[in-house]
Amino acid sequence: MLAKDPENDMALQRQSVNRRMAARLAIEQGDAKRSLRFLEVLIPLHEARVAHDPGNTNWIEFRAWLMVDIASAHLSLGEIDEARIAAREAMSQARRLSDTDPTVAGWALGALCGASAVASFAELDAGKSDAVRPIVAEMQSRLDQARVKAASSGDIARCALRMAVVN
Repeated sequence: MLAKDPENDMALQRQSVNRRMAARLAIEQGDAKRSLRFLEVLIPLHEARVAHDPGNTNWIEFRAWLMVDIASAHLSLGEIDEARIAAREAMSQARRLSDTDPTVAGWALGALCGASAVASFAELDAGKSDAVRPIVAEMQSRLDQARVKAASSGDIARCALRMAVVN
């Protein structure tokens, strides 16, 4: 599809998902360096798609999860500074997404919670435990809001568990 139409958004999204899944398999096999190679190739694609269509929430979400995966791979390799940078970007993208529509639990309790967890672990690994408190507090506030809005209890429980592990 991309050979015929290099700008085919659906094909680009599928390519992104496939490469991220390959990266996750590499991590599961204990090869974080190979995982990073799969992931880092996607950065220019995600940046270009978000720049091309800044309101496209699919690409903002893909970018947030990409950066969560990159931060996780860096943490696996003990590359704490790189993990912190990627985690901050993941949180920025996930906040942007969640603030677009806070009622979408997959954004507030999925992407943002995942980004917050990896950011917290990166800060802890860097010896910056004080930096974790505001991250956990923000997610606790968002969890409280989700409970009020009757978000899926499964989403709430998963995020609460992530934050409890960090805390």
